[in-house]
Amino acid sequence: MFLEQFEKLRSSVPRLSLMNFRDERSPFCNFTYKCVDCYSTTGSDFLKNSHYNYWGYYNKNCVDSSYCRSCEECYECLDCRKCKDSSFLQDCEDCENSHYCFDCQDLRDCFACIGLWRKQYFIYNKLYSKDAYFETVAKLKKKQPNELRKLFKEVKKIRPHIYMRANHEEGLCTGDYISNSDSCQFCFDVEKCLNCLYMNNTNSCMHCTDVSFAGEDPVVNSYEIMSGMGLHDCNFCSTCWYGKNLEYCEYCFECEHCFGCTALKNRKFYILNLPYSPDEYFKKVEEIKTIMKRTGEYGRWFKSPYPIEDTKAAEEFACVGHDHMKSQRFIIQEEKMEIEWEKILR
Repeated sequence: MFLEQFEKLRSSVPRLSLMNFRDERSPFCNFTYKCVDCYSTTGSDFLKNSHYNYWGYYNKNCVDSSYCRSCEECYECLDCRKCKDSSFLQDCEDCENSHYCFDCQDLRDCFACIGLWRKQYFIYNKLYSKDAYFETVAKLKKKQPNELRKLFKEVKKIRPHIYMRANHEEGLCTGDYISNSDSCQFCFDVEKCLNCLYMNNTNSCMHCTDVSFAGEDPVVNSYEIMSGMGLHDCNFCSTCWYGKNLEYCEYCFECEHCFGCTALKNRKFYILNLPYSPDEYFKKVEEIKTIMKRTGEYGRWFKSPYPIEDTKAAEEFACVGHDHMKSQRFIIQEEKMEIEWEKILR
């Protein structure tokens, strides 16, 4: 069985502890690209002086933020764009000096607002004078952060949520958090993608299916990729960057025409990490794939070398179950939340 041979090869090769490319002074960063002065950040590109970020792009001086793009001086923000000097924002764009806001755009000096556009000096969606706003916010900031976060979390439940967040998309797109993409189906957190299906956390992918955590430098005509950059015509690959015509490869960089290889760099015509002539390579690969298709191996993903409790999957599944249970237990009405908010203001 070919996958058994591949697994034996994988287990014999040391694995990289961290994956980063062209970072500067950025310790403990994993799957990052061109980050400068960052710390403990994952899956992010072009960050500067940012720490504990996840899946961020072009952020500066941001801490504890996820899925944010082009933000500056932000803390604990989620799915935000072009925000500045703000904290505890979610699904906000172009907001400045605002805090605990959800689904807002173009705010200045707002606190605990939901669904507002182009507003200033609002607290819980109510207009204040400039002096009254800063006086009230100063009092609110003396409250325990956990108290404010808890209230804000409950307040969000009374706001109707749109079924899909997408902007500047063309063609028929389905999924969520889709931007500048065309004809993408069942795609989530994707940008600048074209004709793609079942994508997750991808950027600049074209004609791809079943791809996660990939892109920036385009991934084209590829299937079942986990963490890829600059790939063309690749299938069933994990953590391969700048490659062409790769299948069942892992940790291969700047390689072409490799099958069942791991931990190679700048190699061509390799099978199970052994070199072949071009003619021998194509003949051998065809033989292997014929046998794999007959036995049902071809098309199967190789198993993870890590136990599931040590992977991102465990965290994701745990969160889904927890949120589902909470959504069944709590039904929040707007009148009740207004009463609670007035208590905090006092």
